[in-house]
Amino acid sequence: MTGYNTLAKAVMDCACQGTGTADGGAAPCATDCKDTFCKKPPANLNATCTTCIDNSLTQNGACIESVSKACSAEADCVAELKCTGGCPK
Repeated sequence: MTGYNTLAKAVMDCACQGTGTADGGAAPCATDCKDTFCKKPPANLNATCTTCIDNSLTQNGACIESVSKACSAEADCVAELKCTGGCPK
């Protein structure tokens, strides 16, 4: 669970607050997720927000660099990040 928490915080920091680098530091999902993931407290994601977050974590996505860096020291977080596109059951 620690890995998931680290991943969720890193994604939220980038997607909602703009700590990514690929997009010049802008928050790539602040608009698409303003009523869901970026809301305080977060609410359930909708399709638009999910797509934005998924896109931000692709190979050239706005958040992949900062999220990977945040996860790098924690094996559970790295495993969670690898599963963002779906892991085998």
